[in-house]
Amino acid sequence: MHPTAFGDSKGTYGGDDIGNWEHEPHGIIQGNASGPHIWTVVSLVVFNILRHKGHGSQFCTALSKEMFVLIGFSYVDDCDLIQTGQDAVEVMTSMQQVVDSWTDQVEVTGGALERSKSWYYLVDYKT
Repeated sequence: MHPTAFGDSKGTYGGDDIGNWEHEPHGIIQGNASGPHIWTVVSLVVFNILRHKGHGSQFCTALSKEMFVLIGFSYVDDCDLIQTGQDAVEVMTSMQQVVDSWTDQVEVTGGALERSKSWYYLVDYKT
């Protein structure tokens, strides 16, 4: 028995049972308490690379009038990428470049995008 937040767990991963795995586990592994921190480090590097490549959307703050670049939001293994432009074709083109670059950077770490969990929304405001 192994105590958890939801009661005692009868199953475990690792330890003496590791020999039963077809391939030894690697990476962060689901449920690792360090997962959010490790993903923060990885995603910060990826976001910095994207920013240096010129990706992102520039916004002006309301009070200080300072400009900042927003590429997206990331938490644990989820990421929302953001692109803006003058027309839908420009936005779709730049977004595809960002997704391609994000994919390239994440693959270096041994990660990959899960296509079945990936989607996009194109917002076209009319005034």
